[in-house]
Amino acid sequence: MPPFLLTPPPPAPPRLIIRPLRPADIRPLHAACYPDHPFRAFDEACLRALAAYTRGRCFPLIATVQEAIVGRGQLQIYANAAEIADLLVAPAYRDQGIGTALIAVLTNIARHMRRPLLEIGVMPDNVRALALYQRLGFTISREIRLPQTGKTGIILERLLVIDS
Repeated sequence: MPPFLLTPPPPAPPRLIIRPLRPADIRPLHAACYPDHPFRAFDEACLRALAAYTRGRCFPLIATVQEAIVGRGQLQIYANAAEIADLLVAPAYRDQGIGTALIAVLTNIARHMRRPLLEIGVMPDNVRALALYQRLGFTISREIRLPQTGKTGIILERLLVIDS
């Protein structure tokens, strides 16, 4: 992946670095962002994402500030679309533009991968995330029932301009 794709556009928070997830990041990422989730399932999901990364099907990224892991997001690549998944910023680092920067970088990767449709999901009660996604150009596309919980989620989409 070209390094310029990992540079968030201004105004990015100072000292923010977005880079690919590495195996050594899994435990500190879990501690910083997912302490209430079982580690084993989290570790397995991260390792699956890293395996898909080697095949160009997934781009798992982390956000760091002064070398501390403060967030993550990943881009799932499909035939004609891409999906932003697992977007999360640690509570102490929210409202600083880190989520926006992650979305911008993941959007740039989707555009670079020539995927004209970008999707992101959110739970209806996460009104702050829903408002952010809409502010960033995503529009509500449909509702889905999540098989794991039976709850209803919202899928938003954004059409990307792909340069010829």
